[in-house]
Amino acid sequence: MPTSIYILIGIVIIVFVLRIILGGKEKIEEKPEDVSEIKNFYLRKELMSYSERKLFEVLKKELGLEYLIFSKVRIEDFIGANKFGITSQKHFGLRNRIKSYHVDFLICDTVTTKPLFAIELDGASHNSHERKER
Repeated sequence: MPTSIYILIGIVIIVFVLRIILGGKEKIEEKPEDVSEIKNFYLRKELMSYSERKLFEVLKKELGLEYLIFSKVRIEDFIGANKFGITSQKHFGLRNRIKSYHVDFLICDTVTTKPLFAIELDGASHNSHERKER
């Protein structure tokens, strides 16, 4: 897919998100019945930590033209839980083991988007015994 298509898709997504955030005049989706529900969420100030941003800049410089670089990708988005020959309960159990986890960066083929390798930064959050075990 040509780069101009990616740019166009990116612009459309940004405009859509800005309309939601800034409360565009068009009604995009129904308001929740309980308005207090809105107060349970907030927009984060940044998507990546300082270390992640620095590594992202290096990855873009070194890989950006040859590979696609995705940030904060759920493992379940690129690893599937096998459902053949097992019960649906076992299948859901397998999915539950990976669905809430993500990798910091996923590097993919530019043509097929096939995942090639994942990168997980080893930051301070990885120091607990539970995290090391996982």
